[in-house]
Amino acid sequence: MENINRIEAADCPEINFDKKSKIFRIAGNSYPENCETIYEPIKNFIENYNVEENKILNLEFQFNLINSTSIVYIAQIIMKIAELAQKGLQVSIKWLYDINDEELLDLGNKLSSISNLPFEYVKLKEE
Repeated sequence: MENINRIEAADCPEINFDKKSKIFRIAGNSYPENCETIYEPIKNFIENYNVEENKILNLEFQFNLINSTSIVYIAQIIMKIAELAQKGLQVSIKWLYDINDEELLDLGNKLSSISNLPFEYVKLKEE
C-alpha cells in the first residue's frame, strides 16, 4: 500500500495519506472536472488498509469549496472508514471549517450522522 501525496491546485485539494504517520489529510478546494482521478486512489487506499497492522487512523478534512460530486466521493470514503471502524479500527476525524461557513459545518454533521462516526469540529478564524 503506497502513500498518496498530491499538491493542492486551484480546483483540487492537497492530499496527504501517509501510512507511517497515520495522519491522513485532505485540504483545500475540491471541484475538479474529474473527481474520480482525485478520489479513487483514496478509496483504494482505504479498501486496502490493514486494520491488523494499523489500528489507528487520524483524518483531517479542511475544505474551502467543495462541489456535489466531491461530496459523494468523500461520503463514500467515510463510509468505507466506518466499515473499518466496525472491524476494530480506532478512528479520529477532525472537520476543520471556516467560522463563517455554516454549509461546511452542516456537511460535516451530515457525514458524521450517516457514518455513525464522531467528528471533532474545529472552527478556523478568518485570516
